[in-house]
Amino acid sequence: MQTEKSMGQALVMEREQPYPLPENWCWTRVRYLTKNAGKGRTALPGMEDLYLRHYFDTQLYHSQTSSREEGDCVIPLPNPKEQRRIVACVQGLLVNLDKMAQDLGWLVDHEKDPMMAVFQESLEETEKTRKFILDQAFRGKLGTNKPEEESAVELLRRLVEGT
Repeated sequence: MQTEKSMGQALVMEREQPYPLPENWCWTRVRYLTKNAGKGRTALPGMEDLYLRHYFDTQLYHSQTSSREEGDCVIPLPNPKEQRRIVACVQGLLVNLDKMAQDLGWLVDHEKDPMMAVFQESLEETEKTRKFILDQAFRGKLGTNKPEEESAVELLRRLVEGT
């Protein structure tokens, strides 16, 4: 009975969900996935730490922190396999994007011709691309979303039960 009550609190009601998620994902709150808060927070066992770290860089997360406590912020939750696929995909894309931004930054700092404005604009676009990648990842559009895999609700149940 206690687990069901806790699950009811951990799942985010439909009216509070920012957008629809893939079938085997669910919405929950940050407090059910982490220990501690702020800079010292760590992922609970069963959660990919980098999945959470990337989430904390999203516009969705930052838009919530101005109006609520960190633990009350909602987060899209896929199963652990999907979290790992998302992290791998995001890491690969961001490494390439960071390298491009570094190269563009060097060009902006060292070029003294009319192309500098183009390099500066391209550098600004890399930040928009970063935000887009993270947004897509947390909407379930970068992983494989295999319906036959465990539902995120089962992961959340284990986290709530502490097993």
